[in-house]
Amino acid sequence: MNWENRTFRRIYLGCSCSLVMMGAGLFIGISPTLAQATPNPTLETTEKKATKLEAKNTEIKSPTKINHNTETPAPAAGAGDNLKSSPVSPAESINQIESNVTDAVLPKREQPKTEQPQSKQPKTEQPQTQQPQSKQSKDNAGTPSQPTPAKTPTIITATPGKAIRLPRPASIDAKNIAVFLGRTDITSQVEIGDTAILYTPKLLSLSPGNQTAILYKINNPQDWQELKRFTINVSAIASKPKDTEKSEATEKAKDAEKSEDTEKPENTEKSEDTEKSEDAEKAEDKEKPDASEGGKDSEDGEESEDGEDEEESPSTSAADLTITPTLNINVKSQFSEFRSPDAGESERPVFNDAVFTGGLEAQYKKGSFKIGTKFNLLGVTFQPEALRFSDLQAAAPQLDLSDYAVNLEAGPAKLDIGHVCYGNHPLLISSLCTRGLTTKVKLNDVVDFSIGRISATTVVGFDNILGLERNENALTAATLGFQLLKNSNDGVRLEASWMQGQRSPVANFNVGEVVDSEKSDGFGLRLTATDESGRLKGDAGFARSTFANPSQNDPQLAEGLDIVEVVPVTRNAWYTEANYDVIQGLKLDENREISLSVNFRRERVDPQFGSLGAGVTADSLQTTFGMNATIAGAAIQFQDNASEDNLANITNILKTRSRNKSLNITAPLQDILQVQSPLLPTLTYGWQLSKQKGSIIAAADGGFDDASEIPEQENVTQQAGISWNIDNLTLSYQYSNAFQDNRQLGRENADFRNISNQFSVGLQASPTMNLEIGYGITQVEDLEQAVTRFSHAPTLGFSWEFVKDLTFALNFNRNDDTDSNRENFARSEGIEMLLTWKFNVKALNRELPGSFFIRYGRQTSLSNNVLFGEKTDSTIHTINGGFSLSF
Repeated sequence: MNWENRTFRRIYLGCSCSLVMMGAGLFIGISPTLAQATPNPTLETTEKKATKLEAKNTEIKSPTKINHNTETPAPAAGAGDNLKSSPVSPAESINQIESNVTDAVLPKREQPKTEQPQSKQPKTEQPQTQQPQSKQSKDNAGTPSQPTPAKTPTIITATPGKAIRLPRPASIDAKNIAVFLGRTDITSQVEIGDTAILYTPKLLSLSPGNQTAILYKINNPQDWQELKRFTINVSAIASKPKDTEKSEATEKAKDAEKSEDTEKPENTEKSEDTEKSEDAEKAEDKEKPDASEGGKDSEDGEESEDGEDEEESPSTSAADLTITPTLNINVKSQFSEFRSPDAGESERPVFNDAVFTGGLEAQYKKGSFKIGTKFNLLGVTFQPEALRFSDLQAAAPQLDLSDYAVNLEAGPAKLDIGHVCYGNHPLLISSLCTRGLTTKVKLNDVVDFSIGRISATTVVGFDNILGLERNENALTAATLGFQLLKNSNDGVRLEASWMQGQRSPVANFNVGEVVDSEKSDGFGLRLTATDESGRLKGDAGFARSTFANPSQNDPQLAEGLDIVEVVPVTRNAWYTEANYDVIQGLKLDENREISLSVNFRRERVDPQFGSLGAGVTADSLQTTFGMNATIAGAAIQFQDNASEDNLANITNILKTRSRNKSLNITAPLQDILQVQSPLLPTLTYGWQLSKQKGSIIAAADGGFDDASEIPEQENVTQQAGISWNIDNLTLSYQYSNAFQDNRQLGRENADFRNISNQFSVGLQASPTMNLEIGYGITQVEDLEQAVTRFSHAPTLGFSWEFVKDLTFALNFNRNDDTDSNRENFARSEGIEMLLTWKFNVKALNRELPGSFFIRYGRQTSLSNNVLFGEKTDSTIHTINGGFSLSF
């Protein structure tokens, strides 16, 4: 039970740390605003309000698929209107939190004026204007301006605890609609009907005040189109509170900021002399709408005054601070296992294992200051699955830190701590990701500077939290960038980089390897350029590095012997590449066009060149030419690469020259011929040529006694395919022919030919039933041995959701191997039956997604060697199960 106690203590410790971090984040977010709180935040001058309104004028055009916490120009809802954000696509919502999760942890504040925005003062004297007012007109309160109907929010009055009804665009498919409440994706929590979208808050009732709901059309994952924006005015259930009297000047200033001519839910216009008692009665009526009447509220050119007051209220808004905790539990079990004698014995025939992954992500913004944190933990009950088991063995903790990151941004300066990536030079240091810290400062529009110190190996766990505890296993690098020329496509940029570091003979945490102690010190230059049209792009770089293997720091390599010290060497490397769009979208007709681009790259890396920050192949010269074209829907790709090594022509090292060419063509006949017929297939063709030839240099001195010792080989592969998509039926056939031609002297007949035929049929019998059948035939001919090996491989896949969220799946595969001499026969066969149930558990006032599965599997292996009289027959039966739950 000791390991169980240790595991639970670690889980408790992790949860406690998470709660402490959440509390700290809340304190950081709440305290600055509390310090600025005033007894009556509504008593502010018209000039201050105009300044706030200028910050709210930005509107988004097309949101992109990004993280919840990425700051973009989209306005957040309610109290957080001063923070701009773009929504997260439904595919990226990890736990489908039903409303902004911060509402559950942030203290609620009273908003005494939200429920009756018109009841305390008469309407402004702008007569009968039905058009909504644009946001730009708020600077000149009381002055009408041109309407902007496309961005005008519709005001909908809602009551806490009751459903909210939004009108649905009839012409858009339900699966292409996304719904956001403020910054939170609530698409999975709404019911999309034929004419309306119904949202019922389940986690917590919406707090009184204004919330912004936005409907989006998802054209594709990168293209979201805003359809409609709604202001949800959540009324308080209690009766109207009594406010302190406002001065006449203050009320006039607030009147000027409110939109002109707000229509009432009953579309009945009241005169400006309406008594306050009538307004109070109307506010009480607004507090009792039915869900079906939620979409009948009037339109207004601006959000209500209360949303503005929330910006100055003595509490941090959800838009300022966002906390996203995650927890996933996966349990896997093997209930039974049976093995035949030839299958051997299993180390764990029966087991029950659990894996826990949890994390906490927080984002906070105040003005130009931003802070983001992310922590991810991994816990296991079976120690060999621990994160650092390969390194620490039995001492590896079962609950460990897999990664974390802290990101700070203040104006033009950024600081990243934890798991970071650094480097933008392909030959010196290129996107090296590990633990450490980096900082970047943009000095002005032309010059920026960054510096970082990171570990030379991958680090996980709570130990060595910064990754910099060992100076002999760390890198330091810096980059100075100059924007020499600006245009709409990045222009011309010059970067100067420097790196110095040393690596100890320590393997990465998840890699079994024998490594040398290494040390490098170098600098590099990189120049990138793009013309104004974006058709011509260039990239060139140079690096000079001093590399050494200090043996005194590598006892594994020395093994106590007196070895010769490796002399440090300084070598160069360079590359240049260019890409040009020769033809860019030349129209053939209304639907077809031609595009053509060419690219070129040449790279040389000197012998013994090395850098700890980039994985480059030393002692090589490579030249690559490529072409990409699209012609009326057909895609053509061609590439030619030539390379050689042993650039110094050392006599005792074989010099190899290689040449690789490839051509790939895809031709969808329906697009090419502009005929929409399912009988027209898509054709594919591929061709690859690979040549390798060694060259002998001073054979007598180099140790090569005969030309037959120099290898030479040429491989040619051709592939062709055809496929049809006919309604719910998919048919395809693939043919491949590969020939390996050995041209080495004395081995000219050691050639091989490989011919493969693959057939497949797919049938979507219904939305819940799918069937796939395949058959493969392969023959490999050994011309030197005069023997041909045959392989037959049938496959079957079937899935059926016979009850909602309950799916049965069957998979079968077999592979039979024989030869033309009938000397060997081998068969491997596998069958799997899987039953999966997806469910939702109602807990913590919301639904938690989960799944359960039970699986039966059988694996058989049969072999018979007639020549040597050897025969084996093994069978393994297993029954597994498990479940997962996400919080």
